[in-house]
Amino acid sequence: MSQNDELILYFDLLAAVVRKYVRLWILVGPALFVAFLILMLLLFPQTYEATVSLSVQHAPNAGSGSSGLSALLGQTSQEKYIGVLKSRRLAEEVEKQIHLKSFYHLRTERDADDLLMHHVVPVDNANDGLLYVSVRLPGPARWALGADLRRTQVKELAAKAANLYAIALQHYYATSDNDRDSVLLRAGQRELERAQAAYHRASERLMAFVQHLKGITPDESPSVDTASTSGALESLYTDYGKTAAEISALEKTNTLLRAGVLKQLSHLSELPADDPLLRTARMNLALAENNYNQLVYAQQLSPTNPQVVQARAQVELARKALQQQEKGYLYRLDTQYIANQARLKALQAQENRILGLIKLAAQHLFVRRELSTQLALLEANQKLALATLQTVEEEAVRLRLSTVSGKSRISVVDSALPPRTGSPGLLTFGALSFILALLPLGYFIVRGYLRAVAERVAPPEFAEEAVLPKAEQAVEAERLPSR
Repeated sequence: MSQNDELILYFDLLAAVVRKYVRLWILVGPALFVAFLILMLLLFPQTYEATVSLSVQHAPNAGSGSSGLSALLGQTSQEKYIGVLKSRRLAEEVEKQIHLKSFYHLRTERDADDLLMHHVVPVDNANDGLLYVSVRLPGPARWALGADLRRTQVKELAAKAANLYAIALQHYYATSDNDRDSVLLRAGQRELERAQAAYHRASERLMAFVQHLKGITPDESPSVDTASTSGALESLYTDYGKTAAEISALEKTNTLLRAGVLKQLSHLSELPADDPLLRTARMNLALAENNYNQLVYAQQLSPTNPQVVQARAQVELARKALQQQEKGYLYRLDTQYIANQARLKALQAQENRILGLIKLAAQHLFVRRELSTQLALLEANQKLALATLQTVEEEAVRLRLSTVSGKSRISVVDSALPPRTGSPGLLTFGALSFILALLPLGYFIVRGYLRAVAERVAPPEFAEEAVLPKAEQAVEAERLPSR
């Protein structure tokens, strides 16, 4: 028998085996498919994913300073964001808010942190320029009995975790980022705190020295009542310190009113949730918009649905309320600025008057030369500390207005909503069930074919199929007599 004849024989055997078992599978296969599908829907756990989108504004000098090493290593700023999002630090901050350890009955906090680290998926989309942060949490099966409440909790936890990751990323770049703008802002704040502490220390030393002058005996200063004079001088220094601090605070307030607050009012949507500016009105608008988005996009209700109509009306009311409060705030802002300017002039006049009284009281206070020198030195130190504080405050205000902070560089475009369905979905379960239903068919076809090939003769159930082609049978019949 030639090689072609053997191939024809094998093909005929395979076709016969396939026809036999396919007929049987047509009767049994649908039942297997349905059985596998039901088992998967009842037992196979699903994963629920919630996504928050972030707009990342890069600092204009991001390529200089501390980012030189990143540029040398080929690391982009977006890769840095992704690395921070997958860090254990952010996972710990999020876990403190959502408590996955108790929800999933994990042994330690580290297990909960590892769960978050493995299930947060940051994606930098170069097409739309947004950074997407997705959190995937395991949940019950699609048809799990009595798991409706837990399924809802998992969906809400996934959305909450994604939103908390956005907040944690903003907080990280506002407090710990090492790029130029963030470093400048934090350094400015530290210098301001040092200047304030230095001024307070200088004032305390001067007050302590004046208090010490009350103890000078008449023998040491026979010409005047030192105790009463030093007490008056102490009171004058106290008034001077309060007045100077109030002047500094008013100047800083006026600067912020005319620059920082107006800038914030023009970008209310970019303010963080914890900013006190119009916080209640902004939160009411955000809640109304989230409720409307939940009805329209999550539950997919029609625009004419009564709930959607009511939610849309609530959004409009909240927006109008925010606009009214913004107008009122601008009015109060102008009024407060004018009042602050008048108050500032009065305080400056009072400061000059107190300085004159201090100078006059110091002239009438008879002390030894070394005490007089020490008093003058303490006065000079306090004035220097006050001048330094005022200069640092002005520079800090200017720095905050001209530098993009880490928190404002990252703004939330779309907050995460609870997912409508989990994954894998019904289509995936159906495809897997179909594949599993085909496995027995493939097994029996292979086994029957191998058995038929081993015997080289079709089994009785395949008797209707020819074992050899008719042409081959004729050739064999002609060869028999010659033998």
